[in-house]
Amino acid sequence: MSSLSDITPTTILVDVQLQRRDAKERDASFQELRQLIETLGWKIAGVWSKPGDFPPQQKS
Repeated sequence: MSSLSDITPTTILVDVQLQRRDAKERDASFQELRQLIETLGWKIAGVWSKPGDFPPQQKS
């Protein structure tokens, strides 16, 4: 049986691509987040990326 100390924290990275952010800036920020998570020893189970608007635009 595994103890709590044997469990590796796992996460899913979510990237919501906002229109107002430059692609290079967004990619650098996302890469930094990935490195921080790996430095903590966490496992990255997956990456989900989605274009999005924030705040959501009102439809007329």
